[in-house]
Amino acid sequence: KSVGIEVEDRFARSCFAMYAYGDKVTGEVGAFNSIHDVAGAVTLSAKGASANLSPNTGNAGMMAYSGGKNVIYNAGSVDIQVKGGTLNYGDSAMKACGSAGQVSQEMNHVHDIAGKVSLGVIGGKASGMYASDSGSNLIENTGSVEIAVDGSLHSYAMYATGGGVNTITNNNGNALVVVIKATSGSVRSYAMFADTDGTNRIIGGDGNDVISLKGDIHAESTGKNIIDTGAGDDRITLDGTVSGDFRLDAGDGYDIL
Repeated sequence: KSVGIEVEDRFARSCFAMYAYGDKVTGEVGAFNSIHDVAGAVTLSAKGASANLSPNTGNAGMMAYSGGKNVIYNAGSVDIQVKGGTLNYGDSAMKACGSAGQVSQEMNHVHDIAGKVSLGVIGGKASGMYASDSGSNLIENTGSVEIAVDGSLHSYAMYATGGGVNTITNNNGNALVVVIKATSGSVRSYAMFADTDGTNRIIGGDGNDVISLKGDIHAESTGKNIIDTGAGDDRITLDGTVSGDFRLDAGDGYDIL
């Protein structure tokens, strides 16, 4: 079996395929959405064409806000596609936003996926994984991960700010395969962008990991970007400029950079 959710509105302020809103004061998970035990594909699609100048709204496949939580697990594959207007400032496949100054535990979690996890975003400010104000997005234990973003204003495959954390990892002993492509028609495109205590992490294991990033890697204002592939014969390709706090550890093995 498979599961598909599609939302589209040419005039809506925001379109979300999965939306969870919690209690921003206590930080307790007040809303929880789960899709699980799906032998086939899980597909999420959100399309909204209206202009939106707020980074914490826009369109998203998975939106966790102020303590909310969305989870997809034990599925054959996951495909999240988001398309917004060319002036949108908040189009993301996975978006976890806290409330500044409040306790928060918002999270989007995709884990134990047999095949590929694909994130695709086309819009104004396009982000594959966007985490702000202590929010977190986690993709864990998958066959492979592919992120493609194309923004007319900005492109960020992984964007972390305000203590937010984005993580792609395999901790089940299998090799981690990650392909990221960030493109933009007029401005710089970022495979990893972190600022204000935000953290982006790609963490492999003991297998022969393959990491391919097209787009700049940049950190500022105490943000950091981390690639740690652990042991194994790993291949790491970085196609873009690197600046700010960037930490690369390929571990033991015959590695190629």
